[in-house]
Amino acid sequence: MSKVETLAVRERVVSHLLHVDEGIAKRVSAGLRLGKAIEPATTTAPARLQIRPSPALSIIGKAPQTLKGRVIALVVSDGVDCALIESSRAAIRKEGARLKIIAPHVGGAQTADGKMLQADMQLAGAPSIFFDAVAVIVSDAGTGELARAAAALGFISDAFNHLKVIGYLPAAKPLLQRAGITDDLVDAGVVKLDGANAVASFIAAAKKTRIWDREPKVRNLA
Repeated sequence: MSKVETLAVRERVVSHLLHVDEGIAKRVSAGLRLGKAIEPATTTAPARLQIRPSPALSIIGKAPQTLKGRVIALVVSDGVDCALIESSRAAIRKEGARLKIIAPHVGGAQTADGKMLQADMQLAGAPSIFFDAVAVIVSDAGTGELARAAAALGFISDAFNHLKVIGYLPAAKPLLQRAGITDDLVDAGVVKLDGANAVASFIAAAKKTRIWDREPKVRNLA
């Protein structure tokens, strides 16, 4: 509605929303800053306000918890643990998902044991909207580098604001905090990759696809 140039049309849409849900209508009206009370649109049919939710029509409720067919991003830096990358790759592929290595440079990242890890995409050219979940697997030095990179901060912030699951090594915590994911915002969809079951925990969370309980934290739903 913010793209509609004609004020009368914006007001008219809100007047119809009042027959759908008064709370939604008020939020839209406030977002458009209409500045006045809008009367409900004239209708020949009485509004049905007492409608029970239908589980059969719920897209979220019926969505299968699976990674099959989904795309997972692994954000890496120089100095990463090659063994963790490969174990993550194997576990994600086993779930039927695709893995994309995202590095600061399209030429890849050098692992802690001196190998070159081939990147699928460069961080600055791979927005998080391309992916269903994100794992941030970086070294201590890589965290410092990425914390100064606007592309990295924007990538992580957007993934969080789009309610996606984010896995991270403990070394990456300062990077997440710099991107706005402070301790008070951490939820079940922000998974620390620490311990023997770290990858399995990340995959279990990522199967949910979106963390809907996070939405009030990142949007103005008042």
